[in-house]
Amino acid sequence: MMKKLLLLLALAFAALTGFTQTSKTVRGKVFDSSHVALPRATVKLHIEGAKDTLQTITNKEGGFSFDISSENKMWLQISYAGLETFQKNYTLQDLGTDLNFGYITLYPFVKTLQEVVISEPPIQIKEDTIDYKADSFKVKPNSVVEDLLKKLPGVQVDKNGNIMAQGKQVTKIKVNGKDFFGSDPKTASKELPADIVDKVQVIDDYGDMSAVSGIKDGDPDKVINL
Repeated sequence: MMKKLLLLLALAFAALTGFTQTSKTVRGKVFDSSHVALPRATVKLHIEGAKDTLQTITNKEGGFSFDISSENKMWLQISYAGLETFQKNYTLQDLGTDLNFGYITLYPFVKTLQEVVISEPPIQIKEDTIDYKADSFKVKPNSVVEDLLKKLPGVQVDKNGNIMAQGKQVTKIKVNGKDFFGSDPKTASKELPADIVDKVQVIDDYGDMSAVSGIKDGDPDKVINL
């Protein structure tokens, strides 16, 4: 009889000891990025294998705690209005001997601005110049400048290669403001590859003296600059 009593006492003591060993309190504190405690933050703790998720709110010092009886992995979530939600997985070993999540910081939402791409308009009209953005007017591979000119609004090229711009004959084609093909625009338009051109300028040219004096007299020539 005595042996049975001692056995029962031993089993009861072992069960009590086991419960004491597995019943633990885990705790932590929540702050914002200015190191100010956050009261009433919502804290959730889900333990792997558990049916229910534990939930509480922080006290006025930003503190929280949970009593747990499992050593399984844990998932901690902390949320507060206007701040990023904190989420992280833990094991008991991560918490150290004091079973403390430590100081957890919630940061303000970071709003990523959508990239705005400002595209240059395909045609820009200035005082004496019309600029055409070449890549806005698609031509076939291995095309020449003449093919590109045919795509530009206000520019016409006839079957003989004569170029008209805004109803007037184009007298010259320049490259970067310099004469490379004399006074024959046909040669330039048929010899130059279109894919080297990034901009076509149709210019009202009042002559060299006008460029120096700023005085615009007479009827200007139509000149194309590439």
